[in-house]
Amino acid sequence: MSKSALSWVGGCLVLGGCLSLSSLGPDTESPDSRPYDSSPAPKIRAEPQGTVSPVRSGSPDSGLDRARQAVEAALPFLQEDGVAWMEGRVPIQGGDACVSCHHVPFAVWSHAEASRAGLEVGEGMPDLTRRAVEFLGRPGKPRASNVAPVLLGPVESGALSEAWTSASGGDLVTELLGQRERSGGWRARGQFPTQRRPVSESDEVATMWSLLALRGHGQNGAAQETDDLPTGGDKTIEWLAAKALIATEISPESARPSTVALIDVQNADGGWPWAAGEMSNAYSTGQALYALAIAGGDHAEFRDALSRARRYLVQTQGNDGTWNVASALISEKGNPERDVIYHYWGTAWAVIGLARSL
Repeated sequence: MSKSALSWVGGCLVLGGCLSLSSLGPDTESPDSRPYDSSPAPKIRAEPQGTVSPVRSGSPDSGLDRARQAVEAALPFLQEDGVAWMEGRVPIQGGDACVSCHHVPFAVWSHAEASRAGLEVGEGMPDLTRRAVEFLGRPGKPRASNVAPVLLGPVESGALSEAWTSASGGDLVTELLGQRERSGGWRARGQFPTQRRPVSESDEVATMWSLLALRGHGQNGAAQETDDLPTGGDKTIEWLAAKALIATEISPESARPSTVALIDVQNADGGWPWAAGEMSNAYSTGQALYALAIAGGDHAEFRDALSRARRYLVQTQGNDGTWNVASALISEKGNPERDVIYHYWGTAWAVIGLARSL
């Protein structure tokens, strides 16, 4: 693998020798971004789950069959609500049909992961995939946070491949490259700037997901040296997960500090919180499980962590096949109306993590 464009310099993510992310100033800020705030996000204390007993190291796995069943149970919801969002039928949209950073792209990604794992996807998913790609290909429509999840899913193969090809899905690579900032990174958009972390961290997360998405389509992007990667500190689980995936572009050994950092903050119930010390949720657990399934390697500690995470997700799945994630756990603007977003997003991340770990 060639030395690529992503590296960390002075604690900042840099792409190809362009300026660092820290050079982005308020004059380039998105209208949907909250004002820059470098202070740590407030913590939400962990609370007893009640429905999930602590999982000790070495506990038996809940079983890959149960994990598969959990994925299969969630797919109809992700498809149906993805279609509803695409058509503007979810009340919070106010009739504004679109492809957001949560609904639709994550329907495509989650179903692509399920297909990769050998599971059947709904008959309507190829059509939703085609419509999503065509929508994102319209002038002025794409955002990195909307395009990257579609590219991250293995849509070019499996059940969604024909729809991907017919809609010229490969053109989204050019779209994503075109959204790169002068800094060399990508700006967080949509829901990301309102999440409980500094905007600078959201920008780093958006950049890492974008680079990972591009690499999956022939645009290599990896950190140059392990030592260039900053330590996690008070970073969110999503940042740690994305960092682990970036580091594994170098080698499994390079990813080990990041994957160990993830395991260190895994809760006793087997799940992961938004940030260390908080209560577990399906959104963050799916992210950590996805990263460890790819970057963790074949060490006993990682296998145990995957087993515990699968058990957590299987035990917390609702009877309707979904996972409820309160928006207040993740968003600074969390409220009951916004819960519909994180209910969907959390369910999608749970499916992505479970499917990748099968």
